[in-house]
Amino acid sequence: MFKNGEKWYICRHSNFSLAERAEEAPYPIFMKNFLPLFLLGLLVPTLAVAAEPDKRARHALNLSLNLPAHPTDSAAKTVNLGLLSNLYAQRGVGLNVLSSMVRTDMQGVQASGLLNVAGQRMEGVQLSALMNTAFRKGSGAQVALLVNAAGDFRGAQVSALSNVAANMRGVQIGALNNVVCETLRGVQLTTVSNVAIDVERGLQFSSLANVAQEKMKGVQVSAFNYAGHLRGWQVGLLNFCERKKGWQVGLLNYSDTPSHRKIGLVNVDSLTRVQFVVFGGNTAKAGGGVRMLNKLLYTEMGVGTQWTGLDKHFSGCLYYRKGALLRLNPRWAVPVDLGFAHIESFNNEGADTPERMYGLQARAGLEWTATPHLFVRAMSGYGLARPYDRDMTFERKALFELSVVFEASKW
Repeated sequence: MFKNGEKWYICRHSNFSLAERAEEAPYPIFMKNFLPLFLLGLLVPTLAVAAEPDKRARHALNLSLNLPAHPTDSAAKTVNLGLLSNLYAQRGVGLNVLSSMVRTDMQGVQASGLLNVAGQRMEGVQLSALMNTAFRKGSGAQVALLVNAAGDFRGAQVSALSNVAANMRGVQIGALNNVVCETLRGVQLTTVSNVAIDVERGLQFSSLANVAQEKMKGVQVSAFNYAGHLRGWQVGLLNFCERKKGWQVGLLNYSDTPSHRKIGLVNVDSLTRVQFVVFGGNTAKAGGGVRMLNKLLYTEMGVGTQWTGLDKHFSGCLYYRKGALLRLNPRWAVPVDLGFAHIESFNNEGADTPERMYGLQARAGLEWTATPHLFVRAMSGYGLARPYDRDMTFERKALFELSVVFEASKW
């Protein structure tokens, strides 16, 4: 093809050389002859890789959108950088914008913006914004904003939401909860709840609840603690266990088996007798409460009314007593206790009577068993009342009280 004047002519046979044609019309000849060959040269290696998977590890730098079709067609060593990767195995550093999946073993560092998965073993560090998973075994550290999950794990799991492991040797730190499906040997720290089936030489620390469903051999510190078989310590507001060979320290301590290893305001076990009390006296003129009697010790809590006098102005108290019931014979016993009372006058008695006070009392008396479930108790002692906000004593006086104690549930 050549130009003569204003017209183009097509020649089947021409003596023009290729260089001369390119000099006359370089762009059309390049597009027609060289560009398709260039694109074909890029395509052929890609098709060759897809047709024959390379099972050898790729050394050095691996920049890719890695989605292999064959399960063993890819392994990365040293560095793997990509958008999202799906590798057979990894040894080294993997950095991906979205996710990283390693089908077998991951050794090194696996970091992504959303998700990291190690299909079998993980040894090293997993870092993600959402979730890290090591299905069979893991050792090292998992750090995520939401969830860390692993089979048997040794090391540390740290997340802003929760951590889950089948067996754990190490530390779980989660903002919401930590869960070990079998055995914990280590530490669980969270703000809400820790759960494990068995705890062997471990610590569970949370603000709301700790649960060791079967065995607890260690320490639980929380508002609520539960253990199946306790062989350690429970420290909290409410402590519960079934079988007990350890210590409970809290406001309310309960165990199915009787035990004296309880330190708290209320201690209850399967042999505790819950009794109801109705009383009258010269402090609170009338009132009632509940007495929880163990073999020797008892705890009594209740309310009383008209502390300051029998007039139209209302006053009252909430009281707590801790004491012992000393048996003389099947009919007679000697109750001895110390008590604390919060006293309210509701500012009804004028400026001379404080609105709120506390009272301290000591009592001793005699209790007669009328029937196996009905008891009559007479007690006397000494007490004082003081305002909370002033260094003074409002009153000191001797105490007299007559009570009827019964077990209504036994009738």
